[in-house]
Formats: sequence, C-alpha cells, structure tokens
Amino acid sequence: GLRTVVHEIAIGLGTATCAALAPRLVKEGVCSDKLEVKLVSMDVLNDLLKRFGAHLKPDDSAACLDALIGQLSSPRGATRKRAIQCIVSLSSAMADKPLAQLVDSIVRVLGDGAAANAELGRTYVQMLSAILRSGGYRLGAQLELVVPIVLGHCTPATDGGAAAAAEMIEACLHALESCVLRCSA
Repeated sequence: GLRTVVHEIAIGLGTATCAALAPRLVKEGVCSDKLEVKLVSMDVLNDLLKRFGAHLKPDDSAACLDALIGQLSSPRGATRKRAIQCIVSLSSAMADKPLAQLVDSIVRVLGDGAAANAELGRTYVQMLSAILRSGGYRLGAQLELVVPIVLGHCTPATDGGAAAAAEMIEACLHALESCVLRCSA
C-alpha cells in the first residue's frame, strides 16, 4: 500500500511527497478516532519522516509534532510507542533550534508533574531517551537540563507500586545511558 509507495518513491520527489502526504496523514490518520487507522497512519508517517523528513515544511513539521505529542497521553501503549517513533524520526530532521525547543518542552513536562501520572512520565522519559539515542550528539549543551530531570524520576516506589517504579527506573537508566554514549558536552 502506501508504505510501499513511500519506500519506492524517488528521493527527488521528497518535497512534493511530504507536501501531499504529511498533512493528510496527520489530519485524517493520526487524529482519527479509529485505532487501526491511527496506527497504520503513524507507521506510514514514520516511514515518510525517515526518508523525507528533511523536506518537510516548518508548518507541516509543527503540525505533525503537535498531533503526535497529543498521542502520548493515549491509554494504548501501541499508540504511544508509534507516536514516539514518529517524533524521533521527525526530530532527526529538525534544525538544532526546534530540536532544542522540543527537548526543553519535554523537560518542562517532566518537571511540571508528569511524575503524578507514572505512565505519562515514563512515556516522556522513553521519548527523551529515544531522541538522545538518535541525535544526542546535537544535544550536548542541554545535558545540564536533561540529566537532573531524569535523575529526579529515578526513584524507588514509596506507594507500593514497585513494578511501575522499576519500569520508570529502567527508562531513566536508558535515558542516562543515551546521554553518556551519544551526547558530547
């Protein structure tokens, strides 16, 4: 289907492909009420962003990012996972300033109370970890913001939620590992 088309289309048609597909995938797919449509659309969007993300117009990039961040609070793990994959693919093609703004917004959310909802906090830590893995070398200047926030979420459970706390600690350790391996200060 459409994924095959995205994989087979010539690189020279990247700008036109992004202009035609990205807004429709976001509006009619990512924002759809139907789970299957949403998931398939995010798969196609991820493929599109991996191949042609650099060709995406700034307005379309911002619309994609807004729609995808909205999916991070989904009750479905598959939706959150695909949203993170798309955001990471999009972040790889972002200029340094928008990427820094994205990381700042993630840090702000983590600092403003994502910890109150353990699943949302873990989702944001996982997204931060994935962004650091894919483009950490571009984020060395932000380590002083990222590391304390991640360390702050790396705490044992005090309310009996040992399994959730263990998952959060694991996500934090992955993020810290990405900082060490990928970021240059």
